[in-house]
Order: sequence, then C-alpha cells, then structure tokens
Amino acid sequence: MAGILSRYSYALDYQIDDDGKLPVVQHARVYAITDRFSIQQLKDLAQQKFSAALKDLKTLDIDVFVTAVKVIYTSTLRSDHGLRDSVKGTLVKFKQELRDSD
Repeated sequence: MAGILSRYSYALDYQIDDDGKLPVVQHARVYAITDRFSIQQLKDLAQQKFSAALKDLKTLDIDVFVTAVKVIYTSTLRSDHGLRDSVKGTLVKFKQELRDSD
C-alpha cells in the first residue's frame, strides 16, 4: 500500500500489480485507506478505478467479489456510499449467477 501512496504522490495515479486476480480488492483497499490520510483526490480515483473494474466484468469471480465487499463494508463508514453503490450495481448485474452459485 505504501508503494501505491508514493506513486500517487508523484504521478497522481496508481497501478495495481497484476497478480492474476481482479484488481477490485486492491482498489477497495486504496479507497478505504484514503480517509486515514485525507487524500480526497486519491479516494475519487480509487472509486473510479473500482467502478470501471466492476463494469468491465464479463463473469463474476465470487470469491474476489466477496473479499472486496468485506473490505468495503468493514473499512468504510456506513454513510460512505462511494463503493457501496457500485457493489449494488454489480449484484444486480450478476444476480442470476449469484443465485446459481453454491
């Protein structure tokens, strides 16, 4: 996370290292940590990247999605709907797939 913060401070952008998983969890973590450091522009950027990553999904990796949801709902204020609204949209988009999953 420190690397993301330092890269953002120089480039006003950040990249998620591709470890073979969807970046939604990392974007959620970046978003959550921005309140501690009061970096609103980075929070806005993380929200944009999180929302874009969810919109680009063709299929839902349920384990990754659930992990991202846990990060969002355990590390952001209840009144903070920035990522929660994107989660709701994804739930609607993949509702049948979620119903059919074990």
